[in-house]
Amino acid sequence: MKKTIKPLLLTSILFMLFSGLTAQTSETVSVKLQATTEVSPPSITVSWAAVSGATATGFTVYRKTKADKTWPSAIATLSGSATSFQDTNVTVNTAYEYKVTRTATIGATTYTGYGYINTGINLAAVANRGILLLIIDSTFVSSLSTEIGTYIADMKADGWRVKTFYVSRSATAASVKSTIVTAYNVDSPNTKAVMLVGHVPVPYSGNFAPDGHGDHIGAWPADVYYGDMNGTWTDVSVNNTSASRTQNDNIPGDGKFDQTYVPDGTVELQVGRIDLANMPAFSTKTELQLMQDYFTKDHDYRVKNYTTIQRGLVDDNFGYFGGEAFAANGWRNIAPIVGSSNVSSLDYISTLKNSSYQWAYGCGGGSYTSAGGIGNTDSFVNNSIKATFSILFGSYFGDWDASNCFLRAPLCSGTTLTNVWGGRPNWFFHHMAMGENIGYSTNVSQNNVSLYAPTGFYARAIHQALMGDLTLRNDVIKPASNVTSTPMFGSGKLKWNKTTDTVLGYNVYVSNGDSVYTKLNDSLITDSTYTYNCLPYATNHLYVKAVKLQTSPSGTYYNQSSGVLKQLTSFVNAVVSNGAIEGRKIKYKHGYDTCNAYTHTYKWYFGDGNTSTLRNPTHAYASYGSYTVSLVVNNGCQTDSQSAVYNFPPPLLTPSIDGSEPAVDEMDAMLTNATKESIEEVLTTEGITPATGIVSSYPNPTDGVLNISLLTSTNALKNVKAYTTDGRKVFDEAVTGTTTAIDLSRQSKGTYFIIITDDSNQRFYQKVILK
Repeated sequence: MKKTIKPLLLTSILFMLFSGLTAQTSETVSVKLQATTEVSPPSITVSWAAVSGATATGFTVYRKTKADKTWPSAIATLSGSATSFQDTNVTVNTAYEYKVTRTATIGATTYTGYGYINTGINLAAVANRGILLLIIDSTFVSSLSTEIGTYIADMKADGWRVKTFYVSRSATAASVKSTIVTAYNVDSPNTKAVMLVGHVPVPYSGNFAPDGHGDHIGAWPADVYYGDMNGTWTDVSVNNTSASRTQNDNIPGDGKFDQTYVPDGTVELQVGRIDLANMPAFSTKTELQLMQDYFTKDHDYRVKNYTTIQRGLVDDNFGYFGGEAFAANGWRNIAPIVGSSNVSSLDYISTLKNSSYQWAYGCGGGSYTSAGGIGNTDSFVNNSIKATFSILFGSYFGDWDASNCFLRAPLCSGTTLTNVWGGRPNWFFHHMAMGENIGYSTNVSQNNVSLYAPTGFYARAIHQALMGDLTLRNDVIKPASNVTSTPMFGSGKLKWNKTTDTVLGYNVYVSNGDSVYTKLNDSLITDSTYTYNCLPYATNHLYVKAVKLQTSPSGTYYNQSSGVLKQLTSFVNAVVSNGAIEGRKIKYKHGYDTCNAYTHTYKWYFGDGNTSTLRNPTHAYASYGSYTVSLVVNNGCQTDSQSAVYNFPPPLLTPSIDGSEPAVDEMDAMLTNATKESIEEVLTTEGITPATGIVSSYPNPTDGVLNISLLTSTNALKNVKAYTTDGRKVFDEAVTGTTTAIDLSRQSKGTYFIIITDDSNQRFYQKVILK
């Protein structure tokens, strides 16, 4: 096959020599489609622009659902004068694709043109776009952290679930692939994309030169390797070092793969790359600064901080030659997105340095740093090019890992966010007119074998790659702003500033930061407030999205802006804590401060039969002891509780009598004539009851501190006294409650009698040994 493919530089020269001999152009082999829709009764009318310079002889119309992988039989065959086809066998909120082929003649020669459109009537808004694996060059862990944080937030705001991984730029492609496959296998049905940021190791593969140059045969960059989850990639057979660029050399065991085409024919994941390494032509900025600039304009585009004009241009310096029409990638793709009347044949650089175009295509004989009739890398250094989505084609620079490569240059300046090498094979972006991201179109193009014709040479080869952010979409809406929340018991109220764009209203979605996005409102919110009830997660990410019924040149769909985030914590966490303790008085605290942001109810159970509904109550116990304290917290949606045991030991009483001199009271006379053996008898005679079973005194014997507790709950302590066996009073203190403690440590070792008086003036004695 390679022998039949002309080098692109030669093709360009021949085009200039022979273009006057034929009226056939890339535009005449493109059917520029657009569509209008009606809701009741439902219908879709697909129309096409008249062909210039040729005579149309017939049109054939095919239709399939967007998900179908083949085209059924034609649904209409029309005459050459037809300019549209109305389909009434359609339903609202169903995505369709139409293929329209046109036969036309120029003189005695018949040509076939192709056009594709993705359309529908009021297609539903997309809430969830799937899981994206974000693979970041670890060089930028710190230096690009702010921009990466914003980028991740932007992707989440558009419905992506982002899983982030850092890899070394010196790692092997195989090790990076292993990281991707492992993450993919965790949730393969929902994992849709892998986004490469920075100089993530570049896989090389194959033994070919899709630009047709013999000095360029070898391995080419192959980011599809990172999107192929099931194919077998080998490094054992290709042995070629003939290319002029050493990076294209491919020998067994060098880490570059053998495959020229995707091994199993399917790339499972969308793949994109933001890699601005090795671009020294932009000498006033470092690689880091180029990356920072890129993410700034990426964010600005998403939130519509600037407006790009919905139109496109095609700068064709090849024309139609030998069956190939490279610039059809411009005419055929751009028309359904911006409207066929809004696509013009214009010079790429001179137009875009002064004027905004959403889409731009350019092709011409090339080098690593230029394309004939377009410009060179310095054209992007010296000019701010104003095209958001770019398609370029020419020799050599499809090998995009080269220094100052022309394919990556547009990303380094101006407003350009994506670029692809569009011509071998052909690309298909028409789904973007109905809200798909450019990564979807990339994946469709990489997997195209025969679904979309003409495929162009090297369909499903390993070199087809997207430079730039794969998550970008064509139609953006200015988001709302300044979302605030007022909490209420069991609910809360969101409020925001409305978008300045004309919209139908707003949707509110919730996620826990990693989960799917769930719409909270049952119907579209037309005001700028929303009252939510119990939120489902501990940490809730609420997104307010403006909603517009987008009328594109391809159909109508409900489009949503980037979501404006409000993060709320809605879980309850009961934490029993305390502040100051004064005797039997304690200040309890709810020890989880985050609950201050919400309305909660509190119920304290103090363990003595008393309760409180204050957040931080103070409670005084009637008596010393051990109490189980419980707190129950409720936020109207959830309840949590915690218990803790608090001990309130009685204060240690130290005697006001030092015992060095006899203290005289009524007991002195009572014990004056008593012997040690008769003291208890004397006390009993005087009506002082033994404490056994009524009062507990422990430990006994004691080293000094004696704990005293009433064993009955009907009375409280009033007074405690201590006497020596010879009648000297050594302790006399008034007490309250049912427990206390006295300190006899200053007394001599020996036997003591403790006289306890309760609040009914009953007296009890206890013999205690001080050891």
